Amino acid sequence: MQKIEFYFPSCDEIHDIHAVVWKPEGKVRAIVQISHGMIEYINRYEEVAEFLTARGILVAGNDHLGHGQSVISETEWGFVGSGDAGGKMVKDLHTLSVKLRKENPDVPFFLIGHSMGSFLARRYAMTYGREMAGAVFIGTGNQPSALVALGRGIVELIGILFGEYFRSKSVNHLMFGLYNRHFKPNRTPYDWLSRDNENVDKYRKDKACTFLFTANGYKMLFSTIAFIEKPANITLIPANLPILFLSGEEDPVGNYGKGVRQAYSLYKKKGIKDVSIKLYPEARHEILNEINRSEVYEYLYQWLNKRITAHK
Repeated sequence: MQKIEFYFPSCDEIHDIHAVVWKPEGKVRAIVQISHGMIEYINRYEEVAEFLTARGILVAGNDHLGHGQSVISETEWGFVGSGDAGGKMVKDLHTLSVKLRKENPDVPFFLIGHSMGSFLARRYAMTYGREMAGAVFIGTGNQPSALVALGRGIVELIGILFGEYFRSKSVNHLMFGLYNRHFKPNRTPYDWLSRDNENVDKYRKDKACTFLFTANGYKMLFSTIAFIEKPANITLIPANLPILFLSGEEDPVGNYGKGVRQAYSLYKKKGIKDVSIKLYPEARHEILNEINRSEVYEYLYQWLNKRITAHK
């Protein structure tokens, strides 16, 4: 496997976006682009990248605006910019995918999104779905519209009162503290991530994974969720685009499986022909870092391989 890191200009015309490509040694059979989650970065996906590149799949991804190395300084972590920030993040994903497909023509392109990255990936499928061979939404869910509207209203008010860079410990607790309560007695504040203690401890020691999101960042998050859950926008996804919902049954982001099943059912109802769902009992939010991740990797590969073979 060859690892290449580089930067490309963001569509916000301010930042340079950090990107990584993991390239297989032999022929590239397919491209898998990863859209990472909230308060993390793309290099955390190297293990699954190693697994897939060993099977001839090129893996790539970028640090979203306000994350990882796509910031001018660490004070920008959690601040994603003005206007339609979610739309800009999707455009940055597309800029990378265009580059990858140009450099590797005539191979199928797949997008995998995790958590917040799954919300962005769902919006990507609504915008650029005809360019894709398939999409995988990991650690995703379906939120009540009233709750999303309430959350958006609260963070917009916080932004007006205290500024868009304001980092609210109360909002952070409402978002993540309640997630962890389900797993009492808690060993750490991040027990909800996975059952793998090594993964959790590595996460909690990483300053690029433990900063507080800004009011601006939360506004983008709630706006993106509202966008992707509009029935009219779901119909923008091509009916023949293969989609996989992949999550843990103990993932609070997916309401312990309930929200994932709701999203799956909604996509099926809207006419997506090849939509499937796989939930892992006892697995938590980061199933790509879970104690049964080898099982998850194999299932993911088999799903991808079936579509790669059909693409020929």
